[in-house]
Amino acid sequence: FVDSYDLVLTAGEDDIISAFKKFDSKVVFSAEGFCWPEPQLADQYPAVKMNEKRYLNSGGFIGYAPEVYSIVAQRDLKPTDDDQLYYTRTFLDPNLREQWSIKLDSMGKIFQNLNGALDDVEVKFKGSKSYLYNAKTGNIPIVIHGNGPIKHHFNRLTNYLVDHWTPTGGCKGCHDNTISLDGIKEEDLPTVFLAVFIEHPTNFIDYFFEGLTDLKYPKAKMDLFLHYADEA
Repeated sequence: FVDSYDLVLTAGEDDIISAFKKFDSKVVFSAEGFCWPEPQLADQYPAVKMNEKRYLNSGGFIGYAPEVYSIVAQRDLKPTDDDQLYYTRTFLDPNLREQWSIKLDSMGKIFQNLNGALDDVEVKFKGSKSYLYNAKTGNIPIVIHGNGPIKHHFNRLTNYLVDHWTPTGGCKGCHDNTISLDGIKEEDLPTVFLAVFIEHPTNFIDYFFEGLTDLKYPKAKMDLFLHYADEA
């Protein structure tokens, strides 16, 4: 189970299952450095080693179906209940934690929650491949989760992950969902609309406009909308 819109998978099913089996556990939850949504529960968590994340994050977990079903079905749930708090209370019960063999991925071997951990990770490249490396744990996580208020940093990282851009291959993702215009007459090309918003004083703006004029597309087929704030 993973969250959806703020997450990237950097490997496939075989790698995920292989990493999960090394935990020797029935259910593994992702971990983070914040005890949320009830910080007062922090002291009830088992201690972890330096550089490990101590607290459960419900944005990613993996497990065997019988145990996951038992965890979810143990209590009645309302649509307004907090899922992270529900799983947290389960994990903090020593009997239930042992009964269902629940562990946290405190070293980020599968799940990497980025909120509060941006200084721990960096994008690395090997040939035409890119990957996220956790320098504190020495692991290469598979499930990259941009949880919390760090979406712009997450978007920046995902420009490079999953081999989207590498020094040797360039921007592979730039060629996704493109169409060829070879052989199409200029008068038959679609008209494109380009909007430029300049809201703040911007250095080197002349280079930006030079880049616009250098676009390899017939200017007669381009509509330009330019908006700038008074102080810009």
